[in-house]
Amino acid sequence: MNQNDHLRLWKTASIRVLDIRYTQMKKGEELRSYRLPASGFLYSVRGKARVILDGKMHDVEHYHVLHSGRGGCIDINRVGEEFEYYLILYKAALPLPIRHTLLELMEKSNPFQMQYVFAPSYPINLLDKVQKMYQEWNKQGELEHFHVKALFYQFVYELLRQQQDWEIHPFKPDLVDQAVYYIEENYNSPITLLSVAEKFNYSISYLGKQFKRKTGKSLIDYVIQIRMQKAQSMLLTIDATLQEIASRVGYADVSYFVRLFKKYSGITPSRFKTQYQNKRKVADYPIMRSNYANDWEWLWCYIDNEFHYHGKKKGDLSMVKVTKPSMLATLCLCFALLLSACSGGAATTNTGATEQSGASQAAATNPISNASETRIFVDDLGSEVEVPANPKRVVVATWHYPGHFLSLGITPIGVFENAKESKFIGDQVKDAELLTQESVEQTLALNPDLIITDSTNPNIDKLKEIAPTVVFDLTKRTNRLETLLDIGEIVGKVDEAQKQVANWENRLAITKKRFEEEFDSSQTVSVIGDYTKELYIYGPNFGRGTEVLYTSLGLKYPKILEDQLSKNDVRYVQLSEELLPDYLGDYVFISGPTEERKTILDDPLYATLPIVQNKRVYYIHEPSFYFSDPISLNGQLDFFERILLDGAKE
Repeated sequence: MNQNDHLRLWKTASIRVLDIRYTQMKKGEELRSYRLPASGFLYSVRGKARVILDGKMHDVEHYHVLHSGRGGCIDINRVGEEFEYYLILYKAALPLPIRHTLLELMEKSNPFQMQYVFAPSYPINLLDKVQKMYQEWNKQGELEHFHVKALFYQFVYELLRQQQDWEIHPFKPDLVDQAVYYIEENYNSPITLLSVAEKFNYSISYLGKQFKRKTGKSLIDYVIQIRMQKAQSMLLTIDATLQEIASRVGYADVSYFVRLFKKYSGITPSRFKTQYQNKRKVADYPIMRSNYANDWEWLWCYIDNEFHYHGKKKGDLSMVKVTKPSMLATLCLCFALLLSACSGGAATTNTGATEQSGASQAAATNPISNASETRIFVDDLGSEVEVPANPKRVVVATWHYPGHFLSLGITPIGVFENAKESKFIGDQVKDAELLTQESVEQTLALNPDLIITDSTNPNIDKLKEIAPTVVFDLTKRTNRLETLLDIGEIVGKVDEAQKQVANWENRLAITKKRFEEEFDSSQTVSVIGDYTKELYIYGPNFGRGTEVLYTSLGLKYPKILEDQLSKNDVRYVQLSEELLPDYLGDYVFISGPTEERKTILDDPLYATLPIVQNKRVYYIHEPSFYFSDPISLNGQLDFFERILLDGAKE
């Protein structure tokens, strides 16, 4: 792209200066892995230092300009006697509506994400603008900040003019190199494709395709590879428990870490460490030294205690070295890796006692590894799904069914938002990963052995590539407890599922008899959904307590609603505020998505309605009344019994 195109985008974009900072560094001080939260200019004004921008080193003296987009990583080290610089952070966006030609230009070459470093010919002009910007920025007034914006444009103009005179060509940073560098520096933090894409201001699909094209791996697979390499290094160089090592490489669940390690290395962490300890003397044998005497290039790929891959050949990704351990530890690590690669064959030559000990150790460290039995379940799409006989890592990728698993003693590792907010099951899934229908990469990172979803999920095919996926059709069952029996079959707990259903039916029979004796059967109950600008009234089997009120207890809803549901073959009706009074029963339960208990019937407009005057309007927190599992149903039944029979206010 020529500079005129860049100028066109600079002219069109809406610019907002976010921050201006001035920093003084002394000899020996460092700035490590600072990731730009927005596009920015760094302008050095005194001294010299080595500045590393996304792994590329620049020896910078006074009056150098560096530019990078959001997500660029800056390290500053080897400071001379001093090093002073200004950092100007800004955000640029094309105003709506965006013309197609401008959008194409932006996608082709975004000047606000470009990287460049150069020494301007007339630095004093730039210095004057930067110093004035900094002074005005610190005054914090609206007029002064308006002046900052004007000065920023003057600064950019002067910079672009000098670039043009010297034919300085900005370059587009390699997105995959940036992502790899970010992963290397943050491997022990939560990382998903979405989080990395947001960090560098790219779409998920673009980053995923580019990463796979250049590395041959998905981003999540690469994260796992780095974490396992770090774990191998730690097992051989530090004295720490498996829990500590798992935590250091980003896994809170040690059993999941062990499972990943075994999948990556072929053996458990404990056996990996034991093999190294038993065979470390091999490295001292002359024949071994002669065999590998010419392999120094390979050995030097791992010269860093952080286990970064630094060997650089054609097509490799550039990395940055951080620390250097002793050569002895390095050589021991390399030989241990060679030995572990051959562990499958070596293990067969050991004595039976050794094999039994290793197997016992593996089973104790990774209880999931032996659960190899499966069963076939035909889901609502007619697919034969081979599911594990004893699933341990279940993801519920739907708004329904997390409570069904909890009822059977299985805590899901991933759920949708309503489950976490439910007063009945929320505490039991508080540590589960929060997911949506679009959370494919997050689901992949959880490494589930079973996924449950419903037919409305647009990513069913992608989920099937991750783990066995059972799909339920929400329209096929009017009684959601039927699904509990299916889930019991899936996870091998049919007896427990049947027991739960029987317990519910017994409890319901007792409460239903009490309603028949104490509640006026001529009275009607309405369930209203109040979503500020939209109102709905619900019929049977539509969540929000309707399963309990209408289907289980057999209570009546207003005749006008009954007619509408029958006439239009629907399960709910959208209402206007004018029609609302016509649909109100003798008791009204208003469902809302938040803890806020103020509803539309609190409006003075409705103050004269009998149900308002008789205080028969009650608020229900929708996430708690959304589910139809035994835990939630019992909680809902308790609530309605207190309100309608015991006269409780809430």
